Amino acid sequence: MDIQRFDLPDGAWADIHRRPSHGQVKAVMRAYREHADDGSVMDIQTISVLTLTDKWLVKDGDGREIPLSREGVESAPQEVVNALWNELTTVLEGAFPNL
Repeated sequence: MDIQRFDLPDGAWADIHRRPSHGQVKAVMRAYREHADDGSVMDIQTISVLTLTDKWLVKDGDGREIPLSREGVESAPQEVVNALWNELTTVLEGAFPNL
């Protein structure tokens, strides 16, 4: 796997899969299909982060580390998730250049 560290706001970072496996991409696409009609962008973001992120260091407002889990992603600062999501969309666009 091609994993690369990506710097996030507030000193956070994430190690992301730059060349995701077919199974990882299928998981994200499945989430997209399941939530495309109801506008659940957050669910798609959360699943993408969980599927395409190997490790991360994100802290809450009190300086405690937030685990890389569904609950952790959903409790992470939105600007951190947005920055990570923006980077992950470039990874997905690379996997599906004709989308």
